[in-house]
Amino acid sequence: MDILEIDAVSFAGRVAHVAAAELAGLMKFGEVRPFPTWFALGEIAEDHDVTADIEAMANYVSRRLCIGETLYRSRNAGDWEGEDPAIKMAYDLFASTAASVVSKLLSAQAHAEKALELATRPPAAAIDVEDTIFEKEESLGTMRPEAVASQAQVANYDALQKADRKAKRAAAAAAKAAAERDALAAAAPPGTPAPLSVGESPPAAPVNRGGRGNRKQRRSS
Repeated sequence: MDILEIDAVSFAGRVAHVAAAELAGLMKFGEVRPFPTWFALGEIAEDHDVTADIEAMANYVSRRLCIGETLYRSRNAGDWEGEDPAIKMAYDLFASTAASVVSKLLSAQAHAEKALELATRPPAAAIDVEDTIFEKEESLGTMRPEAVASQAQVANYDALQKADRKAKRAAAAAAKAAAERDALAAAAPPGTPAPLSVGESPPAAPVNRGGRGNRKQRRSS
């Protein structure tokens, strides 16, 4: 049986009545012997259907969440203080049991209704991209044109900076080498050739274009 088909108040009343009747009978007779008319004020017919009385008490408890004494006074004009302890305990047990069972059943039914609603709810219709605040993208890896242009500008700037740093290092090295050559040349004695740079060839020796040897050759001829 589906839990949603259960009458929570009626079921709670029946459960509470069984417990109260068992307790009242045990206390009155000293043995496990139900006392089904524990709630009645005076004698009632054996064929009396107690269902209506039980449901009325269960309804009262579910609305008021009352204790046994309050339930007793709602049904009888008798003296609670002078009542049989077995009957008083039966009323207390009925009230607490009925309230607990009703609460648990109603909670379970609420969860079942929610689950049923979610299970039978039709899926939500898809919303067009044009109706949302989002823009359609080809993929997560696709870059927008402005991002591509910006990335190219950054790469070009980095390349220019790298070339500029390289040129500055070369100029600094050349200036340093020239300064060192000038310093060495200034410190050398007069007539001393200037120091050569790395890779620079020494000056060629002067060519002898005429001399004593040549003249002797012409005379002998």
